[in-house]
Amino acid sequence: GGGGGEKTDDDSSVSPSYVTCPDGALLYPEEPLRCKMRCKKASLDDIRRKVEANGDSVVQGLDGARIRCGKGRAMIDGKVENTLSCGKDIKEEDLSSYRCAPCVRWTVNLSGSSYTHDSWKVITVDGNTESKFEVASVKTGSKWDPNKNCQQWHRETQLILRVRGREAPIRGLSCGNQLIQIGEIKKEEGICKSR
Repeated sequence: GGGGGEKTDDDSSVSPSYVTCPDGALLYPEEPLRCKMRCKKASLDDIRRKVEANGDSVVQGLDGARIRCGKGRAMIDGKVENTLSCGKDIKEEDLSSYRCAPCVRWTVNLSGSSYTHDSWKVITVDGNTESKFEVASVKTGSKWDPNKNCQQWHRETQLILRVRGREAPIRGLSCGNQLIQIGEIKKEEGICKSR
């Protein structure tokens, strides 16, 4: 039959009219189709009140509030721009890691309880005056394991240096067969790699 309403097996397209997004979200025609949360004006204004200062700005991005740091400023991980999702209630601790502050180039000295490699003995990283650092243990081969090589030594964990408040590693250190201590930390203010 030549009727128009029949569905064939090879018709794998999804009509956007069948996808319902949560309140305030927009449907983007990507593969796969997905919803992204747009910020309501009240949320955007609230973020602006808490974040905007000293030339920093907040604009509506495709998937949340786009925060951009002013000249000579950066976020705790050295980024000068990032997106904060508006899909949930924004807590003060969420905002603190997105707030801009004066740029700092940090030099972090590390030492292992069993050994210390030259590749991670001294690490230089950009951040801001609020940046704090920690050595963390992540599962070998996981998303946050930058080295993905500890299995060959039968180790289940990889040690990384990261900014406290961020999951992403600054650098992979050793496998989890020792403890690594943060020693001296030095800072040079006013330096940003992107400015």
